[in-house]
Amino acid sequence: MKKIALLLAIVVGLLALVLVINTLRHPFANLQGSQPAPAAVPASPLAVQRLSGGLQYATVSFIDSADNDFAVYDSFRQYIRRSYPRVFAQLHDTLINGHQWLLHWRGSHPSLQPLLFMSHYDVVAPGDAQHDSADHEGQNLFDLADHDMPPPTGEFDRWQQGPFSGAVLNGKIYGRGAIDMKGVVFALLEAADTLLAQGYTPQRDIYLALNPDEEVGGLRGAAHLARYLLGRGLQFEAIYDEGGIVATPGTAEGIRQNVAFVGLGEKGVVGYRIKVKGTGGHSSMPPLQTAAGRAAIIMQRLETNQLPQRLIGPTRAFLNVTGAGMGFMSRMAIANTWLLEPLLLKKMAANPQANALTRTTTAITMLKGSDGNNVLA
Repeated sequence: MKKIALLLAIVVGLLALVLVINTLRHPFANLQGSQPAPAAVPASPLAVQRLSGGLQYATVSFIDSADNDFAVYDSFRQYIRRSYPRVFAQLHDTLINGHQWLLHWRGSHPSLQPLLFMSHYDVVAPGDAQHDSADHEGQNLFDLADHDMPPPTGEFDRWQQGPFSGAVLNGKIYGRGAIDMKGVVFALLEAADTLLAQGYTPQRDIYLALNPDEEVGGLRGAAHLARYLLGRGLQFEAIYDEGGIVATPGTAEGIRQNVAFVGLGEKGVVGYRIKVKGTGGHSSMPPLQTAAGRAAIIMQRLETNQLPQRLIGPTRAFLNVTGAGMGFMSRMAIANTWLLEPLLLKKMAANPQANALTRTTTAITMLKGSDGNNVLA
């Protein structure tokens, strides 16, 4: 027994040594000790005024485009053109398929691959589903008040200001689209206008794509834009679009500097509608198992039986960067996935953002039962 215990101790010791050596030799990123401060660009009164005006156009997009008020789309684009005369005097603009807008800023070295900056000017309807009232409060300018989910039952009572008011109060701006994504539409135009006023000419060509139907899939806008650009043989050095963030120090373990997330791809999405039928009637005389109870069992099983996790190449590369700022045990798990990957995945699953990097996620969202607290669904 002593020999077996000694042999086991030797094996454990050798294994621990291998893990430590692998951790010390692993090619984690060499993070700089300091980063330059980001450029401070104050929000000028004119910029605020322009954005406020743009938020007052109800450019709401619907799955059925017949429900869209395209006259408002046209008026919004006219407003943009009036607001930025210098931009439209010097950049060439093209309207694709009626509402997809493309602006072209010619550079001094057209042989370089161009850049494409994308945003969208359509917004979600403000009154189709219930949402928490706190999400409709104003935020600091350019951390703006707008959210994908609308207030309840077609009413605006949970907005502190009207969703198409563009109201500017106490350093906050209110309106559907302020964040998603008219704020970025105006940021791109403000940047171009400011640089043009300074006499700036980019080295490479720059394209600004302003899309009309991102919220409902992009078939009228981005799909036509892609065909248009492909037909002209354009290959971009980089495309900047909605989605990524810059995480500040302390956002998560390992984030000890500003980290810009670069999206290399986008997950698809599929939605399932599950219907459960049962005996209706008054809640005073329910069956032993109601339709809502059976639905709850289905939901519990969906959340309990998640789809499998795995580490793909870009996620491993991301961990090699952020791991440089993590504790030794976390770095050990990253450097020794041949043995410790199950523990690493379990830890990542506990964080919603990290979990989404490792699997196809499952989310239960919209629920509907009966219309009364004493009525069986």
